[in-house]
Amino acid sequence: SKMELDISSIGNAIVDVQFSIQEDFVSKLKKMSIPKGSMTLIEAKEQSNLISLLKDEYGDPKLSCGGAATNSTVAASNFGSKCHFSCKVRNDDLGMFYLDNLSKNDVLHSKLSSESKLSTGQSVIMVTPDAERTMCTYLGISNLFSKDDLDKSAIKNSKYLFIEGYLVTSEASLKACFEAIQVAREANTKIAFSLSAAAIVNNFRDEINSLMESGCEILFCNESEACAFSQYKDVLEAEKYLREVASQNLITLGKKGCM
Repeated sequence: SKMELDISSIGNAIVDVQFSIQEDFVSKLKKMSIPKGSMTLIEAKEQSNLISLLKDEYGDPKLSCGGAATNSTVAASNFGSKCHFSCKVRNDDLGMFYLDNLSKNDVLHSKLSSESKLSTGQSVIMVTPDAERTMCTYLGISNLFSKDDLDKSAIKNSKYLFIEGYLVTSEASLKACFEAIQVAREANTKIAFSLSAAAIVNNFRDEINSLMESGCEILFCNESEACAFSQYKDVLEAEKYLREVASQNLITLGKKGCM
């Protein structure tokens, strides 16, 4: 009998490297042109320098598997959904840690790690006492996530295919999204999509629209993403616009909850 899954997700595989930092470290970040509270993409070398700096001052970080879709999938799994994740990691320590961490959270995955010069993706997450977080991400091998990395049988056997918006930034990953959607459509698997970030929406509008054209059952976004995508300043206007895009929309409203 075929395996029944609730959610099959695709997204960037990133190990979260988390440090709790003090406010005075933020000025050092400013010098490296890393704005507080933002997500900045950085190169491997810059990132390893930053990690050394942080370790000297704050000791060892807390590691966990991360990435937008991963976090949602792990949460869903912890709430009892049967989940699968397709991703790309390298056969390095971080990659092994990542896959192991997925398993510990009962998330099924196609045990694949690749030979590559590029390391597994990682994101340095710096949390200040005000609970604001500043992220510096190096995508590494995850940037090469392609249609060959999809587990099509998992998508076919799931109620939902969940796609993170960040995948539209890489040509190979975008092709993987189209392929995954096609597999889902043929199997009557519903499609859920997350807009990920307002900057992604503004810079990759055409790519996102082309993915949406095949139909989207659930769209996840926050207020700024909803406004960016609809090009309305008012979240209520944005919400009306989104009704034409997906059959169900969830707009998160920070401390005010969700609409």
